[in-house]
Amino acid sequence: MAAELRSSSQPYHLTANVHDPATDEALDKAVAKQVESLVQAFLQAINARHFDISNPIYRHKSASFRANAEHFSSRELTLPEYLLAFRELTIDHPQHHANPLDMTTYVDRELGHAKVFVNVEVTGCPVGIVRKSVAVVEFQLEGKEWKCFKRPLSKLQYM
Repeated sequence: MAAELRSSSQPYHLTANVHDPATDEALDKAVAKQVESLVQAFLQAINARHFDISNPIYRHKSASFRANAEHFSSRELTLPEYLLAFRELTIDHPQHHANPLDMTTYVDRELGHAKVFVNVEVTGCPVGIVRKSVAVVEFQLEGKEWKCFKRPLSKLQYM
């Protein structure tokens, strides 16, 4: 427990920074809910074929966003490259659809970091094939907003 000195009418008095576990848990759950809803919205945008970078959902991507998507490229992709890759994929496979099955989220508010593990079922790529995978989507707190900054789709990295 950290302690700090504060001035008051007395020359000095010692106060302790005490965290309320219930409040911390509630705040973590609120952050988890927020970033999970963003992941849902990102997937909905891809499924709806909204690949224009000016789409409002993409303002929730950091300027430093990079995607590690080995099925598209051997190098990390910027957001415009990532959207172009999905545009090309859906032209080749018009029935492509990603359905999130469930999510598990880890939040570290002190570090301003959240990581969402998404179990995804992909259909239509090619038609008749159902592929299950795990997407890992990372967020960082930029100012007062949680922004997606990294999407390592196939390389699982743990906090």
